[in-house]
Amino acid sequence: MTVPDTPTSVTAIRGNGEATVSFIAPVSNGGSAITSYTVTSNVGGFTATGGSSPITVTGLTNGTNYTFTVTATNAVGTSTVSATSNSVTPATVPDAPTGVTAVRGDGQATISFTAPVSNGGSAITSYTITSNVGGFTATGGSSPITVTGLTNGTAYTFTVTATNAVGTGSASSASNSITPATVPNAPTSVTAVRGNGEATVSFTAPVSNGGSAITGYTVTSDVGGFSATGGTSPITITGLANGTTYTFTVTATNAIGNSSSSATSNSVVPATVPDAPASVTAVRGNGQATVSFTAPVSNGGAPITSYTVTSNTGGFTATGGSSPITITGLSNGTAYTFTVTATNAVGTSVASSSSNSVTPATVPDAPTGVTAVRGNGQATISFTAPVSNGGSAITGYTVSSDIGGFTATGAGSPITITGLTNGTNYTFTVTATNALGTSISSATSNSVVPATVPDAPTSVTAVRGNGEATVSFTPPVSNGGSIVTSYTVSSNTG
Repeated sequence: MTVPDTPTSVTAIRGNGEATVSFIAPVSNGGSAITSYTVTSNVGGFTATGGSSPITVTGLTNGTNYTFTVTATNAVGTSTVSATSNSVTPATVPDAPTGVTAVRGDGQATISFTAPVSNGGSAITSYTITSNVGGFTATGGSSPITVTGLTNGTAYTFTVTATNAVGTGSASSASNSITPATVPNAPTSVTAVRGNGEATVSFTAPVSNGGSAITGYTVTSDVGGFSATGGTSPITITGLANGTTYTFTVTATNAIGNSSSSATSNSVVPATVPDAPASVTAVRGNGQATVSFTAPVSNGGAPITSYTVTSNTGGFTATGGSSPITITGLSNGTAYTFTVTATNAVGTSVASSSSNSVTPATVPDAPTGVTAVRGNGQATISFTAPVSNGGSAITGYTVSSDIGGFTATGAGSPITITGLTNGTNYTFTVTATNALGTSISSATSNSVVPATVPDAPTSVTAVRGNGEATVSFTPPVSNGGSIVTSYTVSSNTG
């Protein structure tokens, strides 16, 4: 009997801090049954004994390279050492990565982490990120790794595992929670309504907030770059110039940033009511007044469409497109002042300062009850003053003859008209005059013939008779304007 031959075909397979060594029993046991086999590592001299192949050697250091030899033992002794096995490096799965943090993106998240302290004795070949919702995964060779396909607006946490040749380690602690998001869509249905140096812009919130709550909206003008912000629709943008045409766009903002601009709003022209007209003056008329004025310096930013004149008494009004404007329906003889307002598409201005005071009037009515009494080369005309003086005091009356155009004036009835021709038939009319002018003529008076006594007869001769005398004479040259109706002869005695 002798010791056994040497075991052959020694091979090693690594494990976690161990290796499993397989071999073929020797062809000859040396004449005595083999009682055991001993496996010995080349590094550290670790050994393990067993009755057959395979035998596992424990206590090895993961990550260290080992080879192994095997001996066989029988009652006589131990064989020579086998040929060296293949080289193996014991290992296990890596530890979990640490320090996992997530940063959101648009439908994605970028995950950063720290490599595990131990790779398990085998180089880490990859890392795998897994989301807690939806099981989205992404793999990479190092930190950071981006996970795509996420739903904006949904909250996610993430874990990381490390993989080496042995397998995949346990998952890391969960990352912070993030909600993937992008900028909002643009607002829609943008409309603007003008105001005084401002515009109020209304809009519809975007269908998608990008996965992050909208924190505000910004309205921007196309002219001048005026802007205003607010939390909801509508938003009023101020500082605009009345009379200038503007359009507006709106953007929405969330924690990620600003949306693209909306479609442009309708065009508006900010405006206010006009200033008041100035330099208002009135000129009276017959039951009316004509009011002149100067257009206001500012039309408020919108064309003036009309002006309105209003009386202080009676509230009479008249409207027109420009100065002057005539206001009718007034009472002759009543004093009035007037104000003027200007109107544009926005509204009506404050009233102007009052005009001067005017009293509408016309010429008087004609006098009535005209009668004439003759005189010597004249006539005395009586009459009744007209019922209406036309709203203005009568300043005088004028009597006119129908023949010869003789006239006479006076402050009241009666009036004597002179220069008439005795013996001529006359009628007369009367007119009344005030500050506005002269009335129409009255009805015609009765007819009168101015006259006086006849001249004396001439060429008087007498012829005696019996207790009488016959007196002859020549009629007077002038009958005084009236037919001689008789002659009277008088004696000087008796």
